[in-house]
Amino acid sequence: PILFRHGSEAILSEKNKPTMAIQHVTVIGAGTMGNGIAHVFAQKGFKVNLVDVQEKQLEKALQTIAKNLDRQVSKGSLTERYSYLTDYVV
Repeated sequence: PILFRHGSEAILSEKNKPTMAIQHVTVIGAGTMGNGIAHVFAQKGFKVNLVDVQEKQLEKALQTIAKNLDRQVSKGSLTERYSYLTDYVV
């Protein structure tokens, strides 16, 4: 069994799987790691908020994600180009 924390709740799970379904992820920081984390979660179907104090960094992160998606399509690891609806939080 694994113990997960959700706010003040502790959730016990079996076989390394949480007992609740996480659907929404917020990534704080749109730098190299942040945009990569946001990209992977979005690709896996999670609703993602990418937050940064600099709007310019958010724009750069979205460009990086778009470039990485295009590269995945050209390599054949994605069959179609995904579009993301984005909101900026500055």
